[in-house]
Order: sequence, then C-alpha cells, then structure tokens
Amino acid sequence: MAGKLIARLPVQFIGGEFTVDPAYKWEASRLYERCAALSRDGPARLVVEIKPESKRRSLDQNRLMWQLLRVMAQETDGRAGKTTAEDCYIEMLEQAGARVDYFAVPLRAIPLLKQAWRVVKIVELLPGNKATVKCVEGSSQFDKAEMHDFIESLFDRLAEMGVDDAEVTDEYRNWRAANG
Repeated sequence: MAGKLIARLPVQFIGGEFTVDPAYKWEASRLYERCAALSRDGPARLVVEIKPESKRRSLDQNRLMWQLLRVMAQETDGRAGKTTAEDCYIEMLEQAGARVDYFAVPLRAIPLLKQAWRVVKIVELLPGNKATVKCVEGSSQFDKAEMHDFIESLFDRLAEMGVDDAEVTDEYRNWRAANG
C-alpha cells in the first residue's frame, strides 16, 4: 500500500460506470475535497484499490460477542475481577488464529501502537520506562461469516466451562434460531 489510507468509498459498477450509493454522497464529496487539496500544488499521484465489498460484521454480533466475553471473564475467576473481558477476547482471538506480536517499547510509544493494533496489552514492565506489550489483531476486520465462527467458538468455550446461565442459554437459542 502506498501510504496512509485517505478514504474508503463503497461504489457500484453498473453499465460500465461507477456510481456512489446515495447514502455515501457526503463521503464522496469529502473524498473529492481531499483529492483537490492534495493536487493544489500540481497533479496528485494516488493509488486506487478496487476490491469486492465484504460483508462486515454486524453491531448485533459485536454486542453479543462482548456480552459473552463478560460472562466468560466472570466465570473464569468468579467475581474477583482479575480476568477481564479483554483478557478473554485476546485468548479467544489467539485460538482463532489472529496475528499476535510482542514488542519491547518505551511506555510513551504505547499510544502509537494502539493506533495500529486493535488490542495492545502490557505484559511486563521493564526497567527504563519500557514494557513488553502483546499486540493482537482484533475482530473489527472480521466479516459476518468470520464473526459468526468466532461467536460459535465463544459459545463452545462457555459450554466447556460448564456455564449454565439462563441469559447465555437464551442468547444461544436466539443465535441458533437466527443463524441456523
């Protein structure tokens, strides 16, 4: 990729022409303004990537995921609060094959890492205001099918843990009914 992403704009290709969905007209005008600003001092050299639209995960899937992760955290160590939903999220992402990297960085660099990675967790504090951090790709880039599989793995883990919670059972029934 040639530099920072300037914009993402869903379009349709119909009858030999690209058309912008009316719901994205504002984004299209902002993209035009940004390109005009870049070319103020001469032609702007840009890279345009075209790829099929992917069906992103839904907000309902995201809500359910975090609800299940909170239950998992509570069940892991009772109500002691040592295990967080984010801890469970990291563990389940790793099991799902998400990319994980460890870095030794100055503490002041952690905000920069958080811009590049969905999950940044301090694993160990090191001398000299440094830390070892674990960086994990999150589920935010999952499409609906990948998110479906991830949620299935959460339900499976909760079942393995022996969670017999009425709310989780209800959520599972609703999930199965909606997702076959």
